[in-house]
Amino acid sequence: MTVRSCLLALWVAAVAVTAARGAEERVLLDGVAAMVDGEAITIGDVLARIQGVRRRLAMRYRGEELREKSLEAYRKAMDALIERTLVLELYVEQEGQLPEWAVDNRINEIIHEMFDDDRSALMETLAEDHLTYDEWRGDIREQLIVASMRQEHVYKRVNVSARDVQDRYRENLDDYRVAGSVQLRMIVLKKPTTGKALNALREKAAALREELIAGGDFEAAARTFSAGYKAQEGGDWGWVDPRDLRPELRDALQPLEAGDIAAPVETNEEIYIVKVEGRRDEQLADFEDVQDEIEKALRAEQAERLYRAWIDALRASAYIKIVTPNPFDE
Repeated sequence: MTVRSCLLALWVAAVAVTAARGAEERVLLDGVAAMVDGEAITIGDVLARIQGVRRRLAMRYRGEELREKSLEAYRKAMDALIERTLVLELYVEQEGQLPEWAVDNRINEIIHEMFDDDRSALMETLAEDHLTYDEWRGDIREQLIVASMRQEHVYKRVNVSARDVQDRYRENLDDYRVAGSVQLRMIVLKKPTTGKALNALREKAAALREELIAGGDFEAAARTFSAGYKAQEGGDWGWVDPRDLRPELRDALQPLEAGDIAAPVETNEEIYIVKVEGRRDEQLADFEDVQDEIEKALRAEQAERLYRAWIDALRASAYIKIVTPNPFDE
C-alpha cells in the first residue's frame, strides 16, 4: 500500500463519520481523475490529499454547500498532483540524480524531529498505517526531487536588487507607516459580586485617582492595590497600540496627554486606573527597519511568478486530460 493509499483509507473513515452524522453525500472512490502523458492520477490519489480538509468541511457544512466546498478542494488537489507529476517527469527527462545520502539525511532528520531518534518508533508508526519502509522512503524521495527541481527552476532564478527594494518602499509609503502608540501604567481592581462592596470599590478607585493626581506614587500604588499581572512591575504596560486595548480603555485614553490619569474605567469584571506616561504619533518606518521585510516579499512574489510560468510551460507541452472533474454525487 502506498502513502496515498494509506491516506485514502483514513479519508474513507472520515466519510463514514460524516455519514453517521446524517450527511447525505456519496463519492466515487475509484477510477481515474486525470491523465498526464499517459500516467494516471486516481481519484483515490486526489481524495487522499484532501482527507483532512474534508473532515473539517464535514463539520461545518451540509448538503449542496458541502459538495461545492469539497469539489473546490478536490480540484485544487488534482491541479497540485498534475503539477507534481509534470515536475517528476521533467526530472526523469533531465536524467536527474538525487543521491541516496540526501534521502537518508532527510529520513534521519524526520526520525530526530518526530521520533526522538527512535527508529523503532518510526517503524511502529508505519506498521500501524500499513506502510512499508520502502513505500514511505519512496514518498520522501519524491518530495525531495520536487523541492530540488523547484530550487533549480525557480528559486535560483529569483533576483531582487537593492533598487527594487527601494522602489517598493518609495512607491508604497502608506504600507510602511507605524501606528501611533501610548505608554501606560495601570492599576487593576477586581470587582466584587455584591452591590454594596462594589460601591465601596468605586469610591476607593475615585479617591485613589485623586491621590495620584495630587502627586502620589503610581508605581507604589500599583504594587499595593493592583490585581493585574503587571502589579509587581509598578503597573507598567510599556508602549502599546491603542487598537489592541479593549474599547472602554481605548475611548478613555483618547483625549489624554502624557502625565494624565484617566477617570476610573469600569468593565464587567474590573475597574482600571490608567496613567498615560507618553505618546507616539503615527510615523513612517525607517527604510532600514523594513528593507528585509520588503526584500522577502519581493522574492516571494517573483518566485510565484516564475513558478507559474514554469508550470504553465510544462502544462503546454504535456498531454493532460481531466477524466473525472467531479467525483461527488450530484
